Amino acid sequence: AIAKNWPEILEAWFAKGPSLDTLAGLLFGISTNRSTPVEYQFLAIIQGLESFHRTTGADSYVSDTDYEAIKRILIASIPTTVGDDHRVALKSRITYGNEYSLRKRLDLMIKDTPPAIASMVRNGNTAFVDEVVATRNFLTHRDHTMKSKTLDFKGMFGATVGMKLLGEYLLLRAIGIPDNLLTTVITTHWRFRNRPIMM
Repeated sequence: AIAKNWPEILEAWFAKGPSLDTLAGLLFGISTNRSTPVEYQFLAIIQGLESFHRTTGADSYVSDTDYEAIKRILIASIPTTVGDDHRVALKSRITYGNEYSLRKRLDLMIKDTPPAIASMVRNGNTAFVDEVVATRNFLTHRDHTMKSKTLDFKGMFGATVGMKLLGEYLLLRAIGIPDNLLTTVITTHWRFRNRPIMM
């Protein structure tokens, strides 16, 4: 199906290497090492997707110029009673406060995916993004107030399978394989239709 465009696709794979390498490396790593714990696979594919989305450049709420004024106001508003270490931590959070959240990134990536593939990523779960974000935050920060919203083992496994599919789609599209072909292959080929899913 891609034979006539193979030279261009191969060239794009190597030309875009630096912007694809984190997602490709993590995706291939967890796909080939089946014994990797589900929690690790879940966190790894999220990291890969976030890294990939950052390469698009469209990952901030306002322009950098506009955010500079906001950042100055926020930093100036930190009370003088805040300790030095705490002040440094708050400044760091403010510095990166213009970057999209994980929720925003996942929403944008899924919305930018053909509906048939997006449906396979979510696997019928309308709360997919919220549950993925809550689970990532719980695993990373151990905030027990989020525990009731997190995915159990089966849910985490299913979400990981969905995000791996999203990662594969994004990589294949990035190297020039058209959406109509990707949609046909991903929705009909046995390898994608028989993905491991826990019920």
